[in-house]
Amino acid sequence: MKLVNALILVFSSLLLCPNGLASVSGLDFVESASGKKSTKTRELVQWTHSRLVFNKTLERVAVGQ
Repeated sequence: MKLVNALILVFSSLLLCPNGLASVSGLDFVESASGKKSTKTRELVQWTHSRLVFNKTLERVAVGQ
């Protein structure tokens, strides 16, 4: 359930502020199911199976509309 909530938060954030989210959130890159790595957060919206790689420990996740 925590993973689902985290993904909802990330997808919502990407839709609201697609530019600059990576630098603010500590996201290093997005990796698609094919192994392609991208620093563009738009890649997450394009692929249904993605892996998020952060350069810091996540302490909390907030979910909202």
